[in-house]
Amino acid sequence: MRFSMKCKQAEKLIIEGSRTVLDPAIKAELDTHLLDCPRCSNFKDNFQMIYQGINEVKAPEPSTELLEKTIALCHNELIEQGEIYVFEKYHPPKIRLPKFVWVAFGALLILTIAWAVPVLREVAKSQVITRQAVMVLTMIVQNLIMLLFSPVLLRRLKSKFYGINFQF
Repeated sequence: MRFSMKCKQAEKLIIEGSRTVLDPAIKAELDTHLLDCPRCSNFKDNFQMIYQGINEVKAPEPSTELLEKTIALCHNELIEQGEIYVFEKYHPPKIRLPKFVWVAFGALLILTIAWAVPVLREVAKSQVITRQAVMVLTMIVQNLIMLLFSPVLLRRLKSKFYGINFQF
């Protein structure tokens, strides 16, 4: 006894056959049904024409300007979410330290050395910590702390100047 394929089954097999290879026995039965059924044969022809038409359509190419804007917007969003850090293309120009800051750092270093060396020599000789030694050591510690925190202060300056939020 021969199985009679229904039109709904044939339509499903036509669609399935466009994506995969059908079993030879099922394909033979589908071909027999298509010879006997003009409706399903018409469906197959229309489906193949639409399927080929879709495959021939090429996706539109966005303009270079649109691509650059999209990349910049995505990049800014990732920066705001803390996912990535700013890289060179979108990084604002570096802030150069004013000369007076370098002069102040240099003067501070020279003064610290000028006060520290004699006091430390005296402490090493006498092995007694005088009031002057404590003040010089306090100044050295204060200067070290200031120099350690100067990058944080410069980042905040940069943040205010460029309106960028840095992760600390």
